[in-house]
Amino acid sequence: ELELIRNQNISFTIDIVGEEENPDLDLKAYLVVTITPQDSSVEGVEYLNTTLSMSRFFKISDYTLKPPENNDQTVDVNMMYSHIPRGPSTSVQYEFELCRANRLFDFETNSLLDEANYPWAFTLLVEETNGSISSYPLPLLNVDCGGSSSGPESRYTLPLSEAWNPKLITISVDMPNKEDIITEDGWELTFRLFHPTENAGYTIFDEESFRFELDVYADPTVKRVWISEGTLQEGTDSKLSAVIRNEGTAQALFFEVTAECSGSEITSSPMPIALFGPGNETTVEWDLTTNKIDWWAQSVDGTCVVEIVAPLVSKNVVANDRLVYQDEVYSWSPDQSSSFVALIIFTLLSLILGRLTGQNEKFRLFAVYSGILGLGFAFHLINVLFWGPLVLIVAALTVWRMAWNSTDEFRLIHEDYQRARKGVSTLYADHFQALADSRRQLRVILSLPIFGMLAVVIGIPPQLEMDRTNLISLVGYVGIVTLGVWILVKRADSLYGGLYGRLTDIEIKATRIERDLSDPARLLNDLANDGIDLSEIFDESSASDSNMFENMNMDNILGDEEVRDDA
Repeated sequence: ELELIRNQNISFTIDIVGEEENPDLDLKAYLVVTITPQDSSVEGVEYLNTTLSMSRFFKISDYTLKPPENNDQTVDVNMMYSHIPRGPSTSVQYEFELCRANRLFDFETNSLLDEANYPWAFTLLVEETNGSISSYPLPLLNVDCGGSSSGPESRYTLPLSEAWNPKLITISVDMPNKEDIITEDGWELTFRLFHPTENAGYTIFDEESFRFELDVYADPTVKRVWISEGTLQEGTDSKLSAVIRNEGTAQALFFEVTAECSGSEITSSPMPIALFGPGNETTVEWDLTTNKIDWWAQSVDGTCVVEIVAPLVSKNVVANDRLVYQDEVYSWSPDQSSSFVALIIFTLLSLILGRLTGQNEKFRLFAVYSGILGLGFAFHLINVLFWGPLVLIVAALTVWRMAWNSTDEFRLIHEDYQRARKGVSTLYADHFQALADSRRQLRVILSLPIFGMLAVVIGIPPQLEMDRTNLISLVGYVGIVTLGVWILVKRADSLYGGLYGRLTDIEIKATRIERDLSDPARLLNDLANDGIDLSEIFDESSASDSNMFENMNMDNILGDEEVRDDA
């Protein structure tokens, strides 16, 4: 039962056995194959017709040859013929001749190969009557029998053959050396079999063509890929290497090995490989120059894909032509161990200097510098996506916090200014100039740590891709941090100025009140001059006081009466 798929060719085989023991040469049979669909929804019947006829020389199949293990060995193939007589069943000796020879591989198209380096030899082996084997090399060049025969020197007499007794014709095949075998190479040979008396001047014959093709394949394979020189660090040169091996049984002809790498530029590539024998192994190399990565990133994808491009390689196994090497392009940075040690040192130094702030305010600035440098080394400590931006945010917040804590100097200057107004000796001759100098110094000093941290992050010399995104983001980050410092310094100066300004106003008003209270007559005179009617104030107070006393007396009287009644 066959499954016939629409628009697809389906092959099937039918074995036919002749039952006639002594068939005639002119015996024919008609073979009819009927294909009837079993599905009721499919209509129609197909008939395949062919004619079977007797032949003295026939081909069962072509020859697929496997190379021997030893180059000195040959491979024997057998062809079948049978003596089918016309008339009496006498024994005869047939003649055998090679009439055409065509090379399967086209060396004219593949001009890189020399046909002389891939020699073939076919030898006819004939068993003599004494049991010995005679060898007859078959010519492969300029072979053409035309419509008859090339001559008696080209025909070989076969052993005596009895009627209806199949015989074998043995040909020894010597193919190219194993390391020189190429795919799709071989020969198509056409032979003729002549009956000794029924050939009509060698114009009647049985002819068959046989393909002698190598059962080989070429399979260039990418076995291994690695970085052989240098490392994938931004802005540096390195070398990518790959091991290529031919896992097949034939030469691989003219193929290329290509590479594509993320995060790197390929500056040189290997030349195409013209001939690559079976079992051969070679190493190909590419020169790489890694790209500079974004300044805020610690690494980018550095995957390299090595692939074999072999359009001319027959029977190539495509599945092993590609190999992926996964890696990352790292930013300029010290190694993790050095970064960890530097982080610990600068963090401890920052904490110690922070504790010494009470002795000298300059220790606070040194603590800021140490802490920010420590964050710069912390940037290279962990290689995860969010770690770099997180460190940058923490650094900005730290600078702003330290900027706010460092503005106590404004308080000292404003306090000194208050003492100066009271006539007390002061530290600063010009307090306004001292405030301006402090603002300028704090803005500069507190903005510098961020540049030191960026130097650790970007590297010395800077490993920075000079594109629009990097430049804008870097300038933007520095600008935001610096602007935050300036705003905090200005805000602190303004707050202290406003605070001590209000204190001054309170002192002035308190002094005036104290002065006025010490001289009541003057106070009353000032109030009268301000237009306040003091008589109304005092008259209302007196009337209310008298009413209050009257009410209190009445309450006392009523209370006494109630007590007496109760008694």
